[in-house]
Amino acid sequence: MHDVKYNPREDTLTDRLVVARGHAPQREAIVCFEDEGKRVGRLTYEDLYARAVDVAKGLNARGIRHGDHVVVWLPNSVEWVVFQHATAMLGAVFVPANSFYRHAEFEYMLRQSDSVALIYTPRFLNVDYEEALRELLPELAASKRDGFSRFPYLRDVICVGDSRLPGALSMDDLIDAGSAVGEDEILECAAEVKPSDTLMIMYTSGTTGNPKGCLLSHANLLENAWHFSEALELDDSSRYLIPIPFFHNGGCVLGLLSALQRGSTLISMDRFVPSLALRILADERCTHTGGVPTIYITMLHDPTLHELDFSRMKMAFMAGAPCPIKTARAVEEALGLTLIIGLGMTETSPLITISRRTDPLDKRVGSVGRPKGCEAKVIDPVTGEAV
Repeated sequence: MHDVKYNPREDTLTDRLVVARGHAPQREAIVCFEDEGKRVGRLTYEDLYARAVDVAKGLNARGIRHGDHVVVWLPNSVEWVVFQHATAMLGAVFVPANSFYRHAEFEYMLRQSDSVALIYTPRFLNVDYEEALRELLPELAASKRDGFSRFPYLRDVICVGDSRLPGALSMDDLIDAGSAVGEDEILECAAEVKPSDTLMIMYTSGTTGNPKGCLLSHANLLENAWHFSEALELDDSSRYLIPIPFFHNGGCVLGLLSALQRGSTLISMDRFVPSLALRILADERCTHTGGVPTIYITMLHDPTLHELDFSRMKMAFMAGAPCPIKTARAVEEALGLTLIIGLGMTETSPLITISRRTDPLDKRVGSVGRPKGCEAKVIDPVTGEAV
């Protein structure tokens, strides 16, 4: 897809999905390993588009409109990706919740985000989402209700899973609700969405006070992903493992959206397990990966490392913490790839700087590279002068 153009002044998330689908409808768009690899979800670009349209029809029938906020409390899964695209088609705002939030943290986010709908799954690892919702939304115990007293904006709760609370909709309920809505109506909604419209509210994990919700537009996130995917040299033949949660900008923007921009296949895990990550890299014929230093360090110490074939690997990125040159060199030797280092933060969508494949090793892994897709100024913190 090197010849496919991206116009940040015109293109929205739906436009980019349509482009990728048109280029290679049967290419895998998303592969999600769940429950330590016991379940694997796969969607082609055609599947992803069709599923997103169906969910968008259901959300539209339930009254979700342009500008409405929708919280998604799910681990990495194909459903997470489907809801991201479905809300974008309607011009709604996607609000990913940390899948490890405890009750109080989730309550703060649900209230502070003014969300009108909540998508959840019954439980994930040791977090019982249903238990939290029984406490926060007692009205769900009844099949009929008049709103939620603690969350005045909230109207709908939708469950992704085999069991659900009595007052929640199932995925089948949602799809059935949209059966009378045409695809053309969804595309008309999508055509009204502008690149400057908010695509997501991503909550920071700030070290002081409560998390802050960052309003990030289609253009913010897609242009950032375009520049990052260029640095990582993704293309439509890439198979890219990103073992980072989607609720984090590293998983969503540097992972999902960057793969979409180039028509690549994005492979994810709902929970990072070193031996599984290594097996995925080998068995799924991965060409790219990324993560924080601790992810690489645990893989380097896994006993299966030298039993697997990583011959298709080309490049990887490392970010989120200081990256020792010794560790970076060991990763490159073990996996047979070139490592680049980046710096970013939620408020900047997130990429600010990144190194290049052609940089010498000491600069490539011993610095955070150069500004990419943005301008940066370095100032003296004492005098305020530009240096």
